[in-house]
Amino acid sequence: MIYLKKNFKKENINIIFSNIDFEIWLLAHFKKIDSESKIYSRSELNEELGEYLKKKYKKSNIEQLKKIVENWEQAIQNTKDISKK
Repeated sequence: MIYLKKNFKKENINIIFSNIDFEIWLLAHFKKIDSESKIYSRSELNEELGEYLKKKYKKSNIEQLKKIVENWEQAIQNTKDISKK
């Protein structure tokens, strides 16, 4: 995690995350997440992220994270309805 923070700092990117919520946010870069969304286990999240990445998701892989966060605008759109019911 310290490695990620240092590398993101070099790119002038600030990140804040906690436990499984981080992977849910990453998944939102690819698909809509709202109040009706499935409740994921960590292994399910990792597997689904791997499907989008076309290779096994590794939390500490900076290249994978860079690829995912390129879609940050999509993640915002995909989570707009998260608090609506």
